[in-house]
Amino acid sequence: MHQPQQTLTGPRRRLSRSAHVLLRTDVLFTLSPLQSASLFGCTSRAGLCEDVQVEIRKSVLKQGSVQHLFGRVAAVLKRGRNDAHVLAALHPTPAVCGRPREAALG
Repeated sequence: MHQPQQTLTGPRRRLSRSAHVLLRTDVLFTLSPLQSASLFGCTSRAGLCEDVQVEIRKSVLKQGSVQHLFGRVAAVLKRGRNDAHVLAALHPTPAVCGRPREAALG
């Protein structure tokens, strides 16, 4: 039997939006060209890109019975960097392992 999709309301909605902002900030921080930047007590670990554009507007992506908030990110990779470098720098995300990443993985 097909279940209708529900939207998040109340505290769950606020938590989801807060988590989205934290993850978006982490992506920006990770890809940013500023190697000496510090965020949440962490030093930038990648600096893979020359230019990073993060869409502030959020949209909802529905996948089956689950809904995700998402926003677009565009960046220009530095010379010698590729998709594998980006994936290695972004995974695991704070949503998976916590923050600061090094302490969470240790």
